[in-house]
Amino acid sequence: DISGCQVLDLGTGGGFPGIPLAVLFPQTQFTLCDSIGKKIKVATEVASALGLENVQTVNARAESLPGTFDFVVSRAVTSLDNFYPWVKGKFTKGIFYLKGGDVNEEICTLMQRERMQKGSVHTWRIDEWLQDEWYNEKFVIQIDI
Repeated sequence: DISGCQVLDLGTGGGFPGIPLAVLFPQTQFTLCDSIGKKIKVATEVASALGLENVQTVNARAESLPGTFDFVVSRAVTSLDNFYPWVKGKFTKGIFYLKGGDVNEEICTLMQRERMQKGSVHTWRIDEWLQDEWYNEKFVIQIDI
């Protein structure tokens, strides 16, 4: 149960994955953040049109955001080993990162650089849940504290 949690969607673009998650989890607060103003404007309008009261949008870079969140979600804004320093110290429970391609090298680099314990990073193939060629070689990467 993630009721009452605070979730940061970093690099949200037009609101993905934050908007669908906010619809699915109305008792969870979502902050949708993107450094590009035009994209945040779209996410703001979509959230407003859907009447989502659990969504806040912010035009900023991750490094400038105050406070912490329970979880961070993001969809392939950069390589995982580049992304992690942007959010390090900004979450208390974990990260869910959507990414395609060969993610093993990125995960290994991240784990070495951040001295993460074995078992702190998990991957799931999306094509095991959704039967469409588009999802081939796409993963959900979970990073636990």
